[in-house]
Amino acid sequence: MKALNLGHAARVGIAALLVAWLSMRSAQGLPKPAPVPAGADPVANLLSAFAAAASHLPERGHVGYIAESDDLTPYFLAQHALVPIILTRGKEQELVLAYFPSASMDADLARTLELVADVGNGVRIYRRRIQ
Repeated sequence: MKALNLGHAARVGIAALLVAWLSMRSAQGLPKPAPVPAGADPVANLLSAFAAAASHLPERGHVGYIAESDDLTPYFLAQHALVPIILTRGKEQELVLAYFPSASMDADLARTLELVADVGNGVRIYRRRIQ
Protein backbone atom coordinates (compact mmCIF):
# COMPACT_ATOMS: atom_id res chain seq x y z
CA MET A 1 0.00 0.00 0.00
CA LYS A 2 1.39 3.35 -1.01
CA ALA A 3 1.51 6.20 1.58
CA LEU A 4 -0.49 9.31 0.83
CA ASN A 5 1.92 12.14 0.08
CA LEU A 6 0.30 15.48 0.93
CA GLY A 7 1.93 18.83 0.45
CA HIS A 8 2.67 21.17 3.35
CA ALA A 9 -0.35 23.39 2.63
CA ALA A 10 -2.70 20.41 2.59
CA ARG A 11 -1.33 19.11 5.91
CA VAL A 12 -1.75 22.55 7.51
CA GLY A 13 -5.30 22.80 6.17
CA ILE A 14 -6.25 19.39 7.51
CA ALA A 15 -4.70 20.22 10.89
CA ALA A 16 -6.66 23.50 11.04
CA LEU A 17 -9.91 21.70 10.25
CA LEU A 18 -9.18 19.10 12.93
CA VAL A 19 -8.49 21.80 15.54
CA ALA A 20 -11.68 23.66 14.58
CA TRP A 21 -13.72 20.47 14.80
CA LEU A 22 -12.25 19.57 18.21
CA SER A 23 -12.89 23.11 19.49
CA MET A 24 -16.53 22.95 18.44
CA ARG A 25 -16.93 19.50 20.03
CA SER A 26 -15.45 20.66 23.35
CA ALA A 27 -17.51 23.88 23.38
CA GLN A 28 -20.76 21.91 23.13
CA GLY A 29 -20.37 20.72 26.73
CA LEU A 30 -19.84 24.21 28.19
CA PRO A 31 -22.70 25.82 30.12
CA LYS A 32 -24.43 28.67 28.37
CA PRO A 33 -23.93 32.09 30.02
CA ALA A 34 -26.93 33.51 31.83
CA PRO A 35 -28.87 35.97 29.69
CA VAL A 36 -28.50 39.62 30.62
CA PRO A 37 -31.92 41.18 31.29
CA ALA A 38 -32.97 43.86 28.83
CA GLY A 39 -31.71 47.24 29.93
CA ALA A 40 -29.20 45.82 32.40
CA ASP A 41 -25.63 46.79 31.66
CA PRO A 42 -23.28 45.02 34.07
CA VAL A 43 -20.34 47.27 33.18
CA ALA A 44 -22.36 50.42 33.84
CA ASN A 45 -23.63 48.95 37.13
CA LEU A 46 -20.09 48.19 38.29
CA LEU A 47 -18.76 51.59 37.22
CA SER A 48 -21.61 53.21 39.14
CA ALA A 49 -20.87 51.19 42.29
CA PHE A 50 -17.16 51.95 42.12
CA ALA A 51 -17.89 55.64 41.54
CA ALA A 52 -20.14 55.60 44.64
CA ALA A 53 -17.22 54.19 46.62
CA ALA A 54 -15.20 57.32 45.81
CA SER A 55 -17.13 59.35 48.40
CA HIS A 56 -15.65 57.09 51.12
CA LEU A 57 -12.08 57.25 49.81
CA PRO A 58 -9.45 59.99 49.80
CA GLU A 59 -9.26 62.14 46.67
CA ARG A 60 -5.75 60.85 45.90
CA GLY A 61 -3.36 58.21 47.07
CA HIS A 62 -3.14 54.44 47.21
CA VAL A 63 -6.03 52.15 48.11
CA GLY A 64 -5.89 48.36 48.33
CA TYR A 65 -8.09 46.13 46.19
CA ILE A 66 -9.30 42.59 46.90
CA ALA A 67 -11.89 40.46 45.13
CA GLU A 68 -13.50 37.04 45.32
CA SER A 69 -12.15 35.95 41.93
CA ASP A 70 -9.08 36.41 39.78
CA ASP A 71 -11.11 38.14 37.06
CA LEU A 72 -9.32 41.44 36.36
CA THR A 73 -12.27 43.14 34.64
CA PRO A 74 -13.74 44.60 37.88
CA TYR A 75 -10.25 45.72 38.95
CA PHE A 76 -9.73 47.65 35.71
CA LEU A 77 -13.24 49.15 35.92
CA ALA A 78 -12.53 50.26 39.50
CA GLN A 79 -9.23 51.83 38.37
CA HIS A 80 -11.14 53.71 35.68
CA ALA A 81 -13.94 54.89 37.98
CA LEU A 82 -11.64 56.06 40.77
CA VAL A 83 -8.96 58.02 38.90
CA PRO A 84 -6.71 59.62 40.29
CA ILE A 85 -6.73 57.07 43.14
CA ILE A 86 -4.23 54.28 42.54
CA LEU A 87 -5.51 50.79 43.32
CA THR A 88 -2.95 48.31 44.58
CA ARG A 89 -3.98 44.66 44.56
CA GLY A 90 -3.86 43.32 48.11
CA LYS A 91 -4.92 44.39 51.60
CA GLU A 92 -1.74 46.12 52.74
CA GLN A 93 -3.07 49.70 52.37
CA GLU A 94 -4.95 51.50 55.15
CA LEU A 95 -8.15 51.51 53.06
CA VAL A 96 -9.18 48.55 50.93
CA LEU A 97 -11.79 48.42 48.17
CA ALA A 98 -13.38 44.96 48.08
CA TYR A 99 -15.45 43.38 45.32
CA PHE A 100 -17.33 40.32 46.57
CA PRO A 101 -20.58 40.16 44.56
CA SER A 102 -21.65 36.63 45.46
CA ALA A 103 -19.53 35.50 48.40
CA SER A 104 -18.48 36.84 51.74
CA MET A 105 -14.86 37.29 52.74
CA ASP A 106 -13.16 34.44 54.51
CA ALA A 107 -12.85 34.69 58.29
CA ASP A 108 -9.10 35.45 58.31
CA LEU A 109 -9.59 38.41 56.01
CA ALA A 110 -12.60 39.66 57.99
CA ARG A 111 -10.51 39.67 61.17
CA THR A 112 -7.93 42.00 59.62
CA LEU A 113 -10.40 44.47 58.06
CA GLU A 114 -13.34 46.46 59.44
CA LEU A 115 -16.21 47.62 57.26
CA VAL A 116 -16.34 51.33 56.46
CA ALA A 117 -19.11 51.33 53.83
CA ASP A 118 -21.16 49.01 51.64
CA VAL A 119 -22.04 50.83 48.42
CA GLY A 120 -23.92 47.94 46.80
CA ASN A 121 -23.32 45.53 43.90
CA GLY A 122 -20.78 43.67 46.05
CA VAL A 123 -18.54 46.74 46.43
CA ARG A 124 -17.39 47.55 49.98
CA ILE A 125 -14.72 49.71 51.57
CA TYR A 126 -12.72 48.38 54.51
CA ARG A 127 -10.15 49.87 56.86
CA ARG A 128 -7.25 47.77 58.05
CA ARG A 129 -7.59 46.97 61.75
CA ILE A 130 -4.76 48.19 63.95
CA GLN A 131 -3.09 45.13 65.47
